[in-house]
Amino acid sequence: MTNKPVHSVHNFTEGLKEDPKGASLQYRTWTFTAIQRGDCLVEAGATFTLIEDGSTVWSCQISSGDHGDEWDGHFDITNGAGELVIRTGTYHFDISDKDTKHQWDDSRGPNSDFASHFAEASTNNFYCSC
Repeated sequence: MTNKPVHSVHNFTEGLKEDPKGASLQYRTWTFTAIQRGDCLVEAGATFTLIEDGSTVWSCQISSGDHGDEWDGHFDITNGAGELVIRTGTYHFDISDKDTKHQWDDSRGPNSDFASHFAEASTNNFYCSC
């Protein structure tokens, strides 16, 4: 993977959502413009959501102009001073079919480390390879 982010989003939306037990949780969602790497494309409108319990949701439409491509990426979230506060694990998607849009939804459960940095999460930097 590259050492420079492929795309950074500085603005996020905030809101409340209900967890399975009915409790209200804050969330922050970063919305990305189109992300192109080689033959691979993540469509504009892709979202990464961080929930105050440390859960995350990555959702996008993805395609490739080639057969058998795979997309690997991770997110580095920084605070207002530009300091890294959250680094996700790798997200992986096997695109397989040429010129076919796929919906990629990857939800990950609560993470206490992410939760402890929720309030300071500011900029979301996406690093990836295709």
